[in-house]
Amino acid sequence: MVRMYSSRMMTIAIVAAGVIAFVVVSTMIATSNHQRSTLPASNAAQIILGDPISYPVNDSWGSVTDGFILYEVIPVTVYAPASTSMSLTVPNLPPQTWVHFGKTSVVASPAGADTTMMIMGAVAQPGNAYRLTVEASSPNLTVNSTVHIATDDSSPIVLQGNPSDELLPPSSNVQVPANTATPDAISMVYDSAANRGSPATLDANLKVLGLQVNGSTQSMPSWLSVNFSKTAFTLTQYQPIFISMRESNTLALSTTSKPVTCVVAIDETVGGVESVQHVTLTIMPPFQSAEPFP
Repeated sequence: MVRMYSSRMMTIAIVAAGVIAFVVVSTMIATSNHQRSTLPASNAAQIILGDPISYPVNDSWGSVTDGFILYEVIPVTVYAPASTSMSLTVPNLPPQTWVHFGKTSVVASPAGADTTMMIMGAVAQPGNAYRLTVEASSPNLTVNSTVHIATDDSSPIVLQGNPSDELLPPSSNVQVPANTATPDAISMVYDSAANRGSPATLDANLKVLGLQVNGSTQSMPSWLSVNFSKTAFTLTQYQPIFISMRESNTLALSTTSKPVTCVVAIDETVGGVESVQHVTLTIMPPFQSAEPFP
């Protein structure tokens, strides 16, 4: 039998065998510059999440970067009544969102143990419906804290140091207006935590080969160009980066024209492994909406 005793800050479960397990639940506490003190007088174990620090993109084509947050870093402090080794996880991470802890385990104490949580594909947004759970746990102590987040359209590409790593989203389909130059955002990060023995960095290269027509690659037509803001770069573990792909076309379509679809072949090399990816461009007539890069 388990008896539960609850308060606003703590729930204590007393198990029949006499083992006491703590399950502590709190919410995000915004703290200016993450200032903190020692364990509160209540002596309750807890986890405190500080104010998120936003890192906007830094890219050569500034028009695509307006308001675009590449990633955020949230300070994390874990308190415990006595020195306790605790592991950090995010049990309810939404799809297409990536997190990384500066330390995956800390030794919590009344003085507190500090680390950070980096997040891509979502930003902290007070009042938003989705509550991301940050959990620190040991065999007899579990501490939960939540932060309201909003997912964004960046859907970061996570490379793990595998031969199958790709720099572009699979089955990329981009809609662009006719007779315009349109930049699209691509965010990525190298995380080899699940692939031990991977190198600390990955060299990457992108090169536009031409149009894919009836199974063969042909030169790009004069009315269409595709360029990347970076064609050669290095991915360092746990350091998000951003590049943009710009599609420029001079097609003069009318409002009654049908969309024009073409497939661009792109050579990409990641960590010495070369492959060819295909991006489908759909050029839209005026007054038809264009969807963002997936």
